[in-house]
Order: sequence, then C-alpha cells, then structure tokens
Amino acid sequence: MRFDFVTVAFAQDLPMLRLQARSMALYLDAAAAGQILVVDNGVAGDGFPVAFAREVMPEYGWLAPRVRLLAGAEVQDYAGAAHAGRGWRRQQGLKLDVHRVVESEAYVTLDCKNHFIRPTDASAFMEEGRLRMPPRGVQPGHMGAFRYFGVAEESWPEVIFGISTPFPMWRAEVEALDEALRARGLASAGMLPVSDDSVVEYRVYCAFLQACRGGWEAGHVLSQPPAVSFHGQGEDQLADFLSRLDRPGMRIMGVHRRAGWAAPAVKAAIIGQWMGFGLVRDAAEGETFLTPPAGARRPV
Repeated sequence: MRFDFVTVAFAQDLPMLRLQARSMALYLDAAAAGQILVVDNGVAGDGFPVAFAREVMPEYGWLAPRVRLLAGAEVQDYAGAAHAGRGWRRQQGLKLDVHRVVESEAYVTLDCKNHFIRPTDASAFMEEGRLRMPPRGVQPGHMGAFRYFGVAEESWPEVIFGISTPFPMWRAEVEALDEALRARGLASAGMLPVSDDSVVEYRVYCAFLQACRGGWEAGHVLSQPPAVSFHGQGEDQLADFLSRLDRPGMRIMGVHRRAGWAAPAVKAAIIGQWMGFGLVRDAAEGETFLTPPAGARRPV
C-alpha cells in the first residue's frame, strides 16, 4: 500500500526537516511513498518557503518530484476562521485538515524530529490491512476527547491510541471526523473542539472512532510502530533510547529539537547514531543539525 507522508513545520524546524528529507531518500521504500506533503506552519514573511526550496528540497533526492510545500491556508476550506491558537495547537489542526489534499487511502503524519534509519516499507505502518497504532493505557487526564464525544467513563476502553509519531490515519475516517465536528458547529476538524490540552489531534481521532464509528478494531490494531524518540536533553534518558534504537526492527528514530541545548556528551551520542546510519558524513556535519538556528527559543 502507498501512503502520503505529512509533516507540519516552521522555520525553527528546518535543520531537522533537512535530516528527515535525507533519511526518506535513503530508506523509504518507493512502493510505500505517495506524496510528501510539507505544511508551512510559520508566519507570513518568515522566509520558510525560500529556505525550504534552498536547504531542504535537494535532500529529498529521488523523492523530490513527489514533494509539495503547502501553506496552511491551502489545507483549509473555510473562510474567516483561524485555527485555535498558533504553533503547537495549530500544528495539530493542520494534521487533520490536510486530509483535503491527501490522495492515498491512509496517510502518515510525522514530526520533523522523525528520521528513517533502516529500510522502511508499508509494514512499518500497517499489519494485515489495519493501521498500526501506538498503544497507551487510559489515564483520566487524557480523556477529554472521549468526554467531548459523550463516551461515559464506564465505557472507556482499557487502552487508547498513543500520540507519538509516526501516526497513520485513514483519510476517509478523518473526513468523517471533519463532517462530525462541523455538525457540532466547528469550522473544521482542524479547529479542535476545546482548549483542554488533553483534546489533541490523535486523541480526537481515537475518540471519534470509538464513539461514532463502532470502534477502531476494523481498521486499526494496537501495535507499537518500529520507532523510538529522544525527547529530553539529559543523559538519564539517553541509555534507554540508545538501547531501543539498537534493535534491528527499529526503523525510525526521533530527536526533538530541544536536543540542540543538550550537553556535549548527549549530542555526541546522537550524532554517532546518525553517522552509523549514514545520515551525516561526520561529527562536524552532525553538529550543524543540532545547532539551534539564530534566534531560536529553547523549547520547554
């Protein structure tokens, strides 16, 4: 099966986006790759489109003809309505609204931090015709989307979808989710229902399937995708990350841009992995991907 791949990005993501593009050219199976959709989540005049064309597009190599850079407005079909907030919250909305330009039956959403490290075909995202969804145990603080759709606590499942990337979604289900939210008075799925931080894009998708589509079992299976991410900056989290990364079945690694502020030893370990997987030529080049752009703010 072929998937469109979607990454929502802004100017501070450019270094990691470059590395993602390079990794896709190296490791993504041609039969699995449809469109590569990059959605600009920046502000007008920030130079992102020009920088993307100059710095990122060449890294896609053979995939370049499949790449489309989209302004946020290109995936919205409603006028006079702004996404709820900007930045992180708007990024979530764009991952849902992009269904309007997706051409494949299912699409895979990535964050800029996701880099392919071993040959990756459709089996990374699909198992026996169902999408592989990261599992997460239920915690009351995560269930705002279920409450929004009226799922009583006694009917909550024991396990729900995790919210890590890569995260695949059926385009038709996101379209149905969009229609359901419009019926509730929202401009689109990308508006997201409430300001509750537990109501994020992937949990809205999960809750909608449970509440309105008879459950997710027909099209989804709880099966941890072969991906692992390093979200922190400290050496205490590094050992587990490196151990999991060493497993032959692991195909995608994630390095959050906050690693740009990590200690030199942590950076060196990450760069060593990139070198081992052929993503960077040497330590000096690796350092360029972990050096925050001028004016970048340290993520919390």
